[in-house]
Amino acid sequence: SQVFYAQHVCRVLPWPAEVARTFAAIDADPTVYHAMNGPTEFHVVGSLRNWSIIERLHRINAPTLVLSGKYDEATPETV
Repeated sequence: SQVFYAQHVCRVLPWPAEVARTFAAIDADPTVYHAMNGPTEFHVVGSLRNWSIIERLHRINAPTLVLSGKYDEATPETV
């Protein structure tokens, strides 16, 4: 996971204190992360497994800019 995070979540080394604290908090109590995602980033089995907002996208009535970069978790193909 750490290699993936360093490539796709935060490429700044060392991680900013805020990012490091966030991951430390998840490590200290992964209850919510595990409930929503599952035990790993790579195979979602939690409550977000089948979550989608695709059918409600037409309700967005404000100009919206969606960005996806080379190293993002959500690749341009999925955005």
